[in-house]
Amino acid sequence: MLAVVTRRVTIAGALVMGALLGTVTSLLAADALGGDSSAAQTPQGFGHMSSAQLESFAEFPVYGLPADFLGFQLLSSSRISAETLAVAAQEDPPLETIGIPANSAESRGHEVRPDFITLAYGSCTAAGECEHPIRVQIWQTCNRSLDDYELTPGVPYPHRKVSIRGIEAAELGERLELYAGSATIVIFAERELARSAANALVPVNGKALEEMAAAIALAPGDLPASRPGPECA
Repeated sequence: MLAVVTRRVTIAGALVMGALLGTVTSLLAADALGGDSSAAQTPQGFGHMSSAQLESFAEFPVYGLPADFLGFQLLSSSRISAETLAVAAQEDPPLETIGIPANSAESRGHEVRPDFITLAYGSCTAAGECEHPIRVQIWQTCNRSLDDYELTPGVPYPHRKVSIRGIEAAELGERLELYAGSATIVIFAERELARSAANALVPVNGKALEEMAAAIALAPGDLPASRPGPECA
């Protein structure tokens, strides 16, 4: 059974948007709105997207790292959505989720739609052991932004606002977030590596290219300024 997962969740501990049990390990719990990204691994086949699917994806902008970034390779790419979670719920054992009721004070009355793309970058040894020091996760800004985070109700989550590539960004300890056009780009990596990755981001699909082309007076190297829209339908 897929429980309701709300937008506003307390991030004091590991924020749990879902725990995939059995053969489907925890991607959402550690890799979604907080936590150690190295603790989560995408099961092969679960929500997998090919390079062609990423390039043709039209629902929201997708940004990633160039092929020559520090010698890392794109090791996995996947989309987590209500549909893929529903499929996972049919696994044996099934998906279990934990959420905060939508009418809770901590939720701000907004439901989160678990809908994001994760690109994992790293390297593998000849023995087949792989490291994923960088994960780039893309959400729609209407579904995730800095305004959604609280340490406790009414208390903002500790963060440092920064400007990267001409747009608003935030450092939140274990991750760096950039708010570009209609996308929230979340980079899970060590601080300096996350900064380097942010400065190397490139558009992956046509939607990202369209938003960059439509941005007024976009300086070379800059990303389009945040353009929050209404809450995701």
